[in-house]
Amino acid sequence: MFERAGGMIGAAFYGAQAVALGLAAVLYLAGAEAAARAWLAWTVPPMIGLTMALVFALPAVGAAAAMWRVVTDREYGSG
Repeated sequence: MFERAGGMIGAAFYGAQAVALGLAAVLYLAGAEAAARAWLAWTVPPMIGLTMALVFALPAVGAAAAMWRVVTDREYGSG
């Protein structure tokens, strides 16, 4: 359950990075430097916010997974 949540959070992060940085790279390579800079100026601040959210979200998912295992697993003392 928690592995899936962590994987989905990670996939969302990498997908957002691909959209933000990938399109900028394509624009740079196509010679549209001004458009690439404008795209980065629009997408980098939300990426920074997403990164900071993940700094707290991924350890929280890990802690929740560990706590769930302690509470529900007989092997670890419950039940």
